[in-house]
Amino acid sequence: MSPMSRLTCVRLSCCLALLLAGFTTTVFAQNTDFGKLFLLTEESDTSEPEITITLNPETAQVGDEVTLSITASIPKGSFTYSLENKGGAKPNFRVTDASGLEPVDEEFQTDQEAESSYDALAEKTSLKYFEKVTWTRRYKVTGPQVLLAGKASMPICDAVSCQMFHEPFQFEFEAGESGTADDGAFGSLVTDEEDGAFGSLVAEDGAFGAEVDASEDWGLSEPNRSGSGSMSIKTFPFNWSQEVTVDGKFIAKVSATLKPDESGQTPRVQFTAEMADGWHTYSLDEKYSQKTSFEFTDLHGLKADVSEWKSDKPPETYTAELGKETIEQSVHYKVVTWTKNLERLPEAENVGVELKVALQFCSELACLPQTFKFRLGTLPVAGEQVAADFPASFEDLPPEVRQFIDEIRLNENESIRSISFGMYMIYAFLGGIILNVMPCVLPVLAIKVLSFVKQAGESRSRIVALNIAYSAGVISIFMILATLISLASLAWGGLFQSTTFNMVMVSIIFAMALSLLGVYELPIPGLVGSAHGQQKDGLTGAFLTGVFATVLATPCSGPFLGTTLAWAAQQPIMVTYLTFFMLGLGMASPYLILGAFPQAIKFLPKPGTWMVRVKEISGFILLATVIFILTYVEEKFRVPLMFVLLVLGFSLWMIGQAPATLVSKKTYWMNRVAAISLTVAVAFYSYRSATHVHESELPWRPFNTFTLMEASSEGKTVLIDFTADWCINCKVVENTALNTPATYKLVEEHDIVPLVADYTDGDEEIAFWLDKFESKSIPLTVIFPANRPQNPILIRDLYLQDALLEKLNLAVSLPPEQTAAKADANAQ
Repeated sequence: MSPMSRLTCVRLSCCLALLLAGFTTTVFAQNTDFGKLFLLTEESDTSEPEITITLNPETAQVGDEVTLSITASIPKGSFTYSLENKGGAKPNFRVTDASGLEPVDEEFQTDQEAESSYDALAEKTSLKYFEKVTWTRRYKVTGPQVLLAGKASMPICDAVSCQMFHEPFQFEFEAGESGTADDGAFGSLVTDEEDGAFGSLVAEDGAFGAEVDASEDWGLSEPNRSGSGSMSIKTFPFNWSQEVTVDGKFIAKVSATLKPDESGQTPRVQFTAEMADGWHTYSLDEKYSQKTSFEFTDLHGLKADVSEWKSDKPPETYTAELGKETIEQSVHYKVVTWTKNLERLPEAENVGVELKVALQFCSELACLPQTFKFRLGTLPVAGEQVAADFPASFEDLPPEVRQFIDEIRLNENESIRSISFGMYMIYAFLGGIILNVMPCVLPVLAIKVLSFVKQAGESRSRIVALNIAYSAGVISIFMILATLISLASLAWGGLFQSTTFNMVMVSIIFAMALSLLGVYELPIPGLVGSAHGQQKDGLTGAFLTGVFATVLATPCSGPFLGTTLAWAAQQPIMVTYLTFFMLGLGMASPYLILGAFPQAIKFLPKPGTWMVRVKEISGFILLATVIFILTYVEEKFRVPLMFVLLVLGFSLWMIGQAPATLVSKKTYWMNRVAAISLTVAVAFYSYRSATHVHESELPWRPFNTFTLMEASSEGKTVLIDFTADWCINCKVVENTALNTPATYKLVEEHDIVPLVADYTDGDEEIAFWLDKFESKSIPLTVIFPANRPQNPILIRDLYLQDALLEKLNLAVSLPPEQTAAKADANAQ
């Protein structure tokens, strides 16, 4: 068989394997309960907690307060998480109906502080509760008929696994009379025939966004002089700011300032919102959307006067469509500042405020509700520590903080000025030598040893030239680093703070690892070895190997380096260059010495199969380096980058299957062009998908039964996407069919309500509806026609955009008198 035939057979075999894998995956997906496949909840050994939900008092008069309490008695050896836990599992208290009630507390409060401890499951420090914990939320009775319903979901975890427990609740009474209702699957539904088919519903879940709690800003603690052991006085900056971005795109910047009564002026707080073009926020008097609101959650040495918050310019009118009606909304564009005057209390030494601001930023396509909570000035704070968000400028610090910092002086023997110029040059040289044995450089060091072995048969002049080329590569990178540190104030290892640099570096290291493992042959002689070890070392390869080794060394530090680099950064630019030259010379010195005394190479082992094994082990070490860098790559780029690496590996494998010695020149170049084009196209698409704000993203809202009923009762068509983060086919459907311009246009034209049923962590309610739709797998898309909500249209598994548009057009065109049987026939 000819080489070309062998190559064709290999490619056909790969295609058949991919088709077989796809078929197997589809059959598996259709016959497997995905919840059982990916979740451990049904088989976990975690003991069941006792979850008690009460309303106290059970009856009240209009105007009185009632308290909803959720108590969890946690089994020994288990724990649950705090509501404030950053990422991962945490309790979720969903209030689906609060008729006749108005929340007094914005959030649920706990009866204790969470314990901070390392979480082996999440591999990070988390906030946890043990034994018993109670969450409470107060409500004010505002009507004669009171209904409070919802569901508490709580993860109970041990050292091995987590299990989610759900407890529905419902309380109903007439003001002045007590009463409770029986629990149902999701809380019993109470309908009122006069209000419509589905009764009166109040949904508290928002469609977008989450609260941003910036309350723990950087502050200075003072001793507590009030006698309370749990309070301390802390001083915060008088200025606060935060940017709002979506996938790296600037949406708005908000800032706040507390202006004390200096120079006889009235003390006041100012809050400013600066918005990008095409975005707006709502005024204090908006009637139809979430209006801007301010709430002082704490005032110290101040009190609010009778005046209202005032904007620096009147709002503008924005015309919008609400269903079939046209409404006029009150909005602000570009920049707006609200001001609230305060009064200083007599004999108040220090002043401060804690402010909560709720507002919404909207464009033509989407709205982003935001909540900000922050502190300005001096306030009493519970606890001993406050997290540090250090201001961008030293001048923004309070005067007492600046004085505290200015008074700090290093002992003479601790200062970097206590060491002479000559000693720093020696330190730099020694630090460079030590870099050769740092973990970051070990894979390259092993390859360099193999290079010396191959040089044993070379002439002395050739050996010297190769090692000088390697040293030149090392020193050139150190000179570039000296320039960056002098002109751009870049720290040692600062290159790895750049996501773009990390992605490029990961790709290069991955490609070199595959070469060492024999997947393909590097075309540059001597560049970190080759797949088969048959190439002779070249000057270009030796130079690039030096470059590669030095770049890999920058995340590592060692003895002498820290002090030397801190001193060099404060010196004139020529001294900085000299210091880094000595670092490079130190790192290159072992190879220069071997080049000057080539007879030393004779003491190395003779070439043999051990060289291949060393290269292969070095390849695996480089793959470990890839994994290490991936751990600190920005999260939104991590999965796209791994996909790029997969395609890069396939492309390099293609190149390795068509070497110049086995195929024609035409085939050789076609192979390379196809491989490079595939990699570049995938890399471009992956980067764009990670950074691009999806303008065709449907305005998804979280799915629950009450939201579905409410939308249907309003005569709207509802589109539900049953999905999960671990479902690859779901992501394909969302990107190719659901979140597309054509679908977005149709949804907008017909006022279709899109809901997302997220099954990532399992959900009792979503599982109930999947069973209702006779489905054991996802993706599943369900359409409830406006005029026939009792007979939904289902689209199972993978599908194309045309199929979705056809079913959506069918749903919005069905007349009220359409029968279910006839509609089913059309749907088929």
